[in-house]
Amino acid sequence: MIICPSCHTKNERHFKICIHCGKELEQFLTYSKETPKPISPPPLSKDYVPMNPIASGALPMSLIVEQFGIEIAVEVNENGISIGREDAEGNVFPDIDTSTFGGNLEGVSRMHAQITLQSNQYFIQDLNSTNGTYVNRIKVGQAQKFPLNNNDELVLGRLKFRVKLHESD
Repeated sequence: MIICPSCHTKNERHFKICIHCGKELEQFLTYSKETPKPISPPPLSKDYVPMNPIASGALPMSLIVEQFGIEIAVEVNENGISIGREDAEGNVFPDIDTSTFGGNLEGVSRMHAQITLQSNQYFIQDLNSTNGTYVNRIKVGQAQKFPLNNNDELVLGRLKFRVKLHESD
């Protein structure tokens, strides 16, 4: 944990700015560990078939906000969908707005990440967020498309989601 010298809020050690007041935190790190480096996901083989694909495409997906148990349906279009927090003054309107779930307090950037769909497989990509995107505690690189699977833990800043792929009836 890093305690902000300005407002005394406890922040995760990988955060670059305070989740409460926005003060830069990197200068206050007192340990010598480096920021975790992104780990590449295993490459998908050309024979890869997603779990239980259905004729019309990928399994329907939702994200469950773990702190609240709220399920958000995810409908990915051809350009993907963005996840972040709304900023009306800055004209930023992500497809999934985390403001309702405390995204601003949990370190979610305005345009934090993007979910895309390719060959019936969902992927997450970090959009140069301040506090990072993690899948099952593995940091997602900024230009990296990281596969999402059923029951994965997805963390944006400190906001935790559970990925749910729905079986077809």
